[in-house]
Amino acid sequence: MSVDVPEFAVDVVVVGDDVVIRPNGELDVSTTHVLEACAQSAIETGTADVVFDLGGLTFLDSTGLQAIVAVHRRLATVGRRLRMRDATGPVRRVLELSGVDGLIAIEAGTDPSLA
Repeated sequence: MSVDVPEFAVDVVVVGDDVVIRPNGELDVSTTHVLEACAQSAIETGTADVVFDLGGLTFLDSTGLQAIVAVHRRLATVGRRLRMRDATGPVRRVLELSGVDGLIAIEAGTDPSLA
């Protein structure tokens, strides 16, 4: 599945037991709803962990942070986990400054099957 809005896209794939959600572009007030809809679909239809692969993000604002934390909380209520992967540069800095990286670990690297 792939969802597009101008200058933003989200790819969703199943890799092993995980649902990997890969946003590309700027995650902000105008695009957060797309990420939330993809995550909600993964929560409703699956039983696996959800992985946000953030390697394609170029910008992350406070609404994007709120969406990430909200998905983390929704998954926790059903006994599942949110993991983040490949956050680099300014996106990683926002996650660190906000403390979200202390709530949700950031894994290194991107799954080669998603390239």
